Amino acid sequence: MNANIALERFDLLPESIQLQVVDYIDFLLDKYLSEIEKGIDSNIEIDEETKKLLDQRVALHNSDPSKAQQWEKALETIAEKYNYEL
Repeated sequence: MNANIALERFDLLPESIQLQVVDYIDFLLDKYLSEIEKGIDSNIEIDEETKKLLDQRVALHNSDPSKAQQWEKALETIAEKYNYEL
């Protein structure tokens, strides 16, 4: 994909969504660089059951994106629920 097209589309998004996109890009970049350093093949096959679960989660998110949380907030919530020290 042409980077200019991606940037034009990115600029059309509300700022809150732009922040989520940047977080996701950071996540992917960290994962990608980590895999390169470890020599891990990132072309991993996903079984049908996992694909179905991921599709359901994406559909759930798309049905009400306002319920999405930033990773840091979700991690804090989970840590508090299970009494886990970060």
